Amino acid sequence: MNNRPNSQKRLLIVDDDRSLCQMLGWAFEDLGYAVWTASDCLEAAATVRTREFDYALVDHHLPDGDGCTLSLRLKKVLPTLKVMLMSADHSVHPPPLDDEKAPIGFMAKPLRPAQIDRWFSTAAA
Repeated sequence: MNNRPNSQKRLLIVDDDRSLCQMLGWAFEDLGYAVWTASDCLEAAATVRTREFDYALVDHHLPDGDGCTLSLRLKKVLPTLKVMLMSADHSVHPPPLDDEKAPIGFMAKPLRPAQIDRWFSTAAA
């Protein structure tokens, strides 16, 4: 799930559920994305230091931190990165989304990749 042409939309998926990452990766590749995955905050931070991304889909609960804090760390390295948070925990309340450093949205799992793609496309416009 990577090494695609640079003209494609580049997506980082951060989730500790490897099966979910793989399934989402396939779905987003079908939608025309080049996809990379990371299983925790440390791996995600290292990945954005070595690659450019347009979008990130980040789980709220990660083994070494939370998606909100990670999204701020990622945007320090890639200020134009568009981040969508996700969670299977329906008690999680989305963070305020009106700050330019904030994620562009929050989606409860199960996810609909086509809907996320539309949000990413709208945010890029």
